[in-house]
Amino acid sequence: KIFWFRDPTTGDIMTEYDGKPVKPIIYDGQMIDYHKAEDGSITYSVEASLRLLKNVLPEMKITSQMAGPHQMMINIPVFLDIPIAEERGGGRYQAWEFYDYNVDPSFPSDRPPTAVWCRQGSVPPFNMDSQAVLKFSGYRLDNYEELPERMRMEVERAYPDFKGPPRDEKEVQEIFGKR
Repeated sequence: KIFWFRDPTTGDIMTEYDGKPVKPIIYDGQMIDYHKAEDGSITYSVEASLRLLKNVLPEMKITSQMAGPHQMMINIPVFLDIPIAEERGGGRYQAWEFYDYNVDPSFPSDRPPTAVWCRQGSVPPFNMDSQAVLKFSGYRLDNYEELPERMRMEVERAYPDFKGPPRDEKEVQEIFGKR
């Protein structure tokens, strides 16, 4: 995942804030596998991650709820409490994250699944004054070419490994282990 910080007025990708450089947050490759249980709940497992998430996230059932006949809502709250390596300053990284997904179970082409993410915790790296709330929203695309042109241009310019998902844990290590 890549999170770019965008100017709230123009929508442009921010490159500086109060004279300080702004860089995107890059979450090195990770693969999360979701499984549907017989009772209809969903569980997940982190199959590959360089972010110390493998076997760290709490095991929990994720339940969905129908809101009318055409909208399934899924809410996943996650509390992160991960040690930070000494070479990166030490301490702990702590944050609440909420993932909300909405999908029409008939998957019509004109209503793609949507995602909303909200996180309260450590501040953006360019503004170290306090904690912050970050959020994003988006919807599913079937292929890379459907991304907005400005995002494709930025990925191709600076982040070509993000043009597609990793095949497996070996590829995650090969691509992102060198950072």
